Amino acid sequence: MDDPISLHEGAAQRALTRLVVTLEARQPIPEDLTRWLLTSIGRYRRGAGALDWCLGLRMSSAEAVRRRNEALRAAADCVASAPRSEWGRAGRLAEAIKNYKAERADCPCGHLTRAFEFGIVPKTQRHLYEIIRRY
Repeated sequence: MDDPISLHEGAAQRALTRLVVTLEARQPIPEDLTRWLLTSIGRYRRGAGALDWCLGLRMSSAEAVRRRNEALRAAADCVASAPRSEWGRAGRLAEAIKNYKAERADCPCGHLTRAFEFGIVPKTQRHLYEIIRRY
């Protein structure tokens, strides 16, 4: 299955904003936006997913989990003050997540906030260990 326009740095959101501005100004739609719309609507008509996903406005659940785990691994590196075992890093990360949920105190690098943006964040040391270990 083809992936929609990358969500990296809000590319699809910017494309949609450009489209609205163009339409409101009653200007012709630029070629790149026309291509984006036709490709996205084609995916939708073939049953590739929901329209917002086909337009690139929402990522797949697998992509959300991948990005969440990436942010959690980065947060583990941030909260572990010295090179530690993966189990030790998972324990420090679990503590940081507990503090984050209680006080909204992010790790210094901001990775916990990013992880929470992608959905449910595991809180047990065991689950976090499995995520860190697969790095």
